[in-house]
Amino acid sequence: MRMPQAKGSMTEVSLRFARWMLAALLAASGIWIAASPRADQPLLDAAERAFPAIRSAYLEETVQPPRDDRERRDLVARSREDNRWSIAGVMLALAGSLIVSLPSKRTIPHRP
Repeated sequence: MRMPQAKGSMTEVSLRFARWMLAALLAASGIWIAASPRADQPLLDAAERAFPAIRSAYLEETVQPPRDDRERRDLVARSREDNRWSIAGVMLALAGSLIVSLPSKRTIPHRP
């Protein structure tokens, strides 16, 4: 069943819903990293795999690289714990920027 609406409005509603869902995920992840930085962070892990520069933004440089996977995970966990407020702030700012949007076609006045 489809309600009678203007052409393209279902796409607009779907995109708005997707934007709100992504904003909610980012906000929840930001709150989660502030509350428990050593816990699993699936959204942050996925973003780091997609864009490795994210991890280098908060990971401090060490004199010698980690020898094994356990040391690497511990180094990442300590870095996340040290920088949890800035990481959470960035995630919450991204979530807020998704919620605030440009005016839609319906709010722009039409000129005769």
